[in-house]
Amino acid sequence: MKRDFVSFLFPVSVPDRRAAVGAIAAGFFISFILATCSVVSVAIVLLREGISSPRIPWFFGASLILVAVTLGIWKRILLASVAGLIFSVIVLVWLLRNERIAAALVFALPLLGAFSASIRGIVVLRKIERHEPKRR
Repeated sequence: MKRDFVSFLFPVSVPDRRAAVGAIAAGFFISFILATCSVVSVAIVLLREGISSPRIPWFFGASLILVAVTLGIWKRILLASVAGLIFSVIVLVWLLRNERIAAALVFALPLLGAFSASIRGIVVLRKIERHEPKRR
């Protein structure tokens, strides 16, 4: 069954293991893209402005957070998805405060949707694994 983009990122319910894994994959994919872009931006700032740039600690810190969130989602750690959601809200607020409304609107659905879907997916997958007998 084909699902559209919005229902993939904002599932009403996560009925089974496959849907839960898909929801976690959405969060991982978005987190991976953000982490990659953040690491590339650190490299660009380092090449252009050098190590003494005042923006390096901010970019480097954001990169570390996003790499940790990405790895955490991959390992199905619920706190990582929550941290990604909080980081997304911070990014959207920053975009809105700097009058980048179009960018905030474009990023809102993938950022908020993917991280909230991964939270649902991790919770449902834990419930499914708790109720299934262990396989040997």
